[in-house]
Amino acid sequence: LVQLAKKCSGEHFEKIVYLIFKVARRSLDVPANITEAAEEEMFTDVKTAVSGLVSIFKFKLFHLPTSHVSYVFQLLLTHMKKQYELSYTSHMAALLRIAVFDCLLSLRANIQLRLGVQVTEDAVEF
Repeated sequence: LVQLAKKCSGEHFEKIVYLIFKVARRSLDVPANITEAAEEEMFTDVKTAVSGLVSIFKFKLFHLPTSHVSYVFQLLLTHMKKQYELSYTSHMAALLRIAVFDCLLSLRANIQLRLGVQVTEDAVEF
């Protein structure tokens, strides 16, 4: 679905991305005595969905229409807001927050106010 969303530029984009978001918004409640490996196995689909949204966001940042990147941005922020409202404290929830924050912190703007993404320590793609 992520590859399809990256290539889609029509009216079906929002529907495809919303399907990915539905997976990402699955509850991250973790049973009390569970190992990190078991937790990661439980939430592999959520992790894949969030990393897919981040990937789509970075890809669509450089492609028209801009409403697509705005929509994905809203979904990422909605996911983060839900995590903080429901006080998820599991290891997997922390990894998902880190992935979204890394994406947001990699955003850069140049003097012409163009938005880009830092790809390496010295290189920014606009």
